[in-house]
Amino acid sequence: MDRLKGRHFLSACPNTEASDSRGKRAQRRCKVCADRARTAGQTPAEKKNKRKLRTTWCRECKVGPCLDCFEIYHTKRDYINN
Repeated sequence: MDRLKGRHFLSACPNTEASDSRGKRAQRRCKVCADRARTAGQTPAEKKNKRKLRTTWCRECKVGPCLDCFEIYHTKRDYINN
């Protein structure tokens, strides 16, 4: 698993044409929080309330874990249940 090896750092999400035209920074959903919500069987309304958008991401993995989940995602093989 590449995400468990190597050096990973948070960096700013690259802007897209859509985000540039609105004058906002690009955002990504936290993969760990989203996967945990999906496996917990939450309803769409519950997922929406817990959705975390981040303006940072891991350039190597191409995912945007929130600050709380960044270390978990890059150190735990089963990041959903830990």
